[in-house]
Amino acid sequence: MPRLRRRRQGPAARNLEARDFRAAHFLYKSTPDDELPTDGDLANTIKQGRVDKGMPAWGGLRDDDVRAVVSYIKTFSPRWREAQPSAPASTAP
Repeated sequence: MPRLRRRRQGPAARNLEARDFRAAHFLYKSTPDDELPTDGDLANTIKQGRVDKGMPAWGGLRDDDVRAVVSYIKTFSPRWREAQPSAPASTAP
């Protein structure tokens, strides 16, 4: 089997869009506009996944492990050191 040398060449990668955690732009969050997501937002995305976007759900991880992944994601961007996420947006009508 030939070795794949370039990114996004494998059959499972057809519809993948790579995320750049250094920019700290997140799509799935409860906070407004360009504000950082809450730790709970990140944890929910990790646990529930985004299968339509190629990210599997990791619901079987222990809570401590999910918190460790959230903490690791937050090391990529200086935005996490510069600003704190706001409270989740209200979902009340």
